[in-house]
Amino acid sequence: MHEPVDLFTTQWRLLGGEVVLADAAVGWSHTIEDVLAGVIDPAFPTVVGFDTGDWPKDVPWSALCETIGARFYDRHDLDVLSRQEALQDIVAHASVGVTGAAWAAADTGTVALYASAQTSLSASLLPPTHVVLLPKRRIYATLAEGLRAVHAQGAVPHLVKLISGPSMTADIEGQLVVGVHGPRRVVTVIGDW
Repeated sequence: MHEPVDLFTTQWRLLGGEVVLADAAVGWSHTIEDVLAGVIDPAFPTVVGFDTGDWPKDVPWSALCETIGARFYDRHDLDVLSRQEALQDIVAHASVGVTGAAWAAADTGTVALYASAQTSLSASLLPPTHVVLLPKRRIYATLAEGLRAVHAQGAVPHLVKLISGPSMTADIEGQLVVGVHGPRRVVTVIGDW
């Protein structure tokens, strides 16, 4: 049987997602800088990210994005903006949205994100590229195990969003279209943080 990380990687790629296995020896900052440099759109050099406390701690996001010619907005920056429209405009015009992952299911190649009154999932919905930061320890063998973990927490999150690759639909004349209702590209960075 496959290890959860290997199985998740296989399933996620089959669904059209990309995986980068981060190496602590290289450093999280270098790995994430390489990922962002490869997905940033120079026409819209903005990265938005909502750290829910599960990101690698040693990544200097603003400096890292500045190195690749981009501006980084985090939860604090966006909360300071006085108008809701300004926040939505920044997120909607960003090249990349970065989120953590609550957990993932290897058997289905699915990533779970949580939202509450204090957290937004807009970084996973509006930019054309979504980068997911996923700790290895949060990859469950099956979707059922992940859902049991939600239940075991006691307080169920306001919203659990399950993602299985880039946004796709084949509703229109059976033609597969990518990126209609969300990101066209989803990159999961897996590491031991």
